[in-house]
Amino acid sequence: MLAGCSGPLGSDANKAAEKLAMIAKADPSDLDTSARRRLLRMARAAACPCKGSTDRLARCAAEKRCVTALFAVRALVRGVRRGVPDAQIQSWLAQRATRKQREIKLDNTPCRGPEGKVTLVVFSDFECPHCAQARMLLEEVEKQAKGRLRVCFKNFPLTTKHPNAELAAQVAMAAHAEGKFWAMHDRLFDNQSSLSKAQLMSYARDVGLDQAKLTKALESGALKRRVANDVAQGETLGVNGTPTMFIDGREVTDPMTLGFLGDWIDEAEALAAEAKK
Repeated sequence: MLAGCSGPLGSDANKAAEKLAMIAKADPSDLDTSARRRLLRMARAAACPCKGSTDRLARCAAEKRCVTALFAVRALVRGVRRGVPDAQIQSWLAQRATRKQREIKLDNTPCRGPEGKVTLVVFSDFECPHCAQARMLLEEVEKQAKGRLRVCFKNFPLTTKHPNAELAAQVAMAAHAEGKFWAMHDRLFDNQSSLSKAQLMSYARDVGLDQAKLTKALESGALKRRVANDVAQGETLGVNGTPTMFIDGREVTDPMTLGFLGDWIDEAEALAAEAKK
């Protein structure tokens, strides 16, 4: 019987899967034998995301050919752990392999956190319930990042579904002009089901906005144009729903959870460090 040569992970599937996860700094200890075999099978089938490579993800990650391969394995481990169907995980990995870094202009954009760090841009809608959930998630992500993350907000009101979202976005940008965006941001999401014009004006008074300036800006159309600029930029980037997040210009295509977003931040830092070499 002719023997074969084992690859960089060895011939034992269980140990190979464990080794692959450990190389990517993903703890495999809670994965049973079946899950580990699934992890290895999918890593061997997925394309390597490293530039110019025609190899498979498992080999690229095992040989540490690029940062993106290691973080693709992390995403794969998280998906297997959560019991996500193969087709969905394959979609994540395919998008990771083809994603590009996009330029997102942040002039006059509400941001918080230190400049020069990883930047997360969220396109959001104040009347979207998923955006309200994302707001809470991002607060947890910021705490976990411990000063390593800058968060910026772009308006993307889905006016056909959320009739009050456009005006809410305009009032939020009026607050930004007075240095009170995040206070208004929180007030709007906290009162998401109460965003009539009268209620929005009440919130504006609560956070201390100049009522005369606000009324004038609303009547002039300046705030409407400001929101339209965000929407146009989002559409150029391919945004078609909310919330949509970009981390250092790369669209987040994995599930929006604390763990996945933490990995994206780690990856962005690693890619920035790699680019400096």
